[in-house]
Amino acid sequence: MRIVTMIQLKVLIIDDNSSDRALALRELKKLFNPFQYQQIIDEASFAEALEQDKFNLVITDYQLCWTTGLKILHRIKQQKPDCPVIMFTGTGSEEIAVQAMKAGLDDYVIKSPRHYVRLAAAVLSTWQKYEQKKALQKFKQSYYRFFERIPLGLYRLDANGAIVEGNSTLAKMLGYSRQQDLQGQSIFKYYLKPEIYLSWQQQLERHSATAEFTAQVCTRNGETIWVNNHAIAVKDEGGNLVGYEGAITDITANKQAELERLELLNRERQTRQEAETVNRIKDEF
Repeated sequence: MRIVTMIQLKVLIIDDNSSDRALALRELKKLFNPFQYQQIIDEASFAEALEQDKFNLVITDYQLCWTTGLKILHRIKQQKPDCPVIMFTGTGSEEIAVQAMKAGLDDYVIKSPRHYVRLAAAVLSTWQKYEQKKALQKFKQSYYRFFERIPLGLYRLDANGAIVEGNSTLAKMLGYSRQQDLQGQSIFKYYLKPEIYLSWQQQLERHSATAEFTAQVCTRNGETIWVNNHAIAVKDEGGNLVGYEGAITDITANKQAELERLELLNRERQTRQEAETVNRIKDEF
């Protein structure tokens, strides 16, 4: 049997019976090396373990002299909701197992020669799920930080153009103090020329590729800004439109600079034309 190295594994083994605790350790050592563990035999040692908080997985019997496995489960989940708990018992029942699972128990292993070998496998499976859950939570936190901090107005729309989610940048861009105020609102109402948006939307639906367009938007405060919108159409496996995902950039400053440059060029052209007209009149006289 291959030994799995799990240095981070720190187990509480809660059981009144020293032989059963030794049995659990024997099975775990067949699969894991090294790993840390504490043996809990009474309320005092359990309370101390909770206070020290140096464990990340629990194996508990159901029938204990000083409490029950269900009460252990509730106390663990109250302090550490994500901590995996496995019940390793010979005195439980199907009803207790169902009740424990509803309360957050991760697995249930019967103390019998036929089931001993399943304990280590149950710990490995439960720990892997725990690690995957932690990795997913970390990814979600990283995504949320990116979603919130990026200086672009990020959004998700449903198939009808209603805002499902928008970041704080988009909220501020459209004149809102809270991003929650955007949810459910139609994106169409912000565009001064909705027909431009509809044309772009139809292009997205046909090609499903990234598309962009520039348009004027009227914010909640009545301010008019220029935006550049990049988005994709999101479709399910059957090719049905689910919604849109994209990013909006406020390009008002660039647009104003461009308009000022064009205005300056027009004035220079007009000045040249006036000068040419004056010179032509002079030449005629």
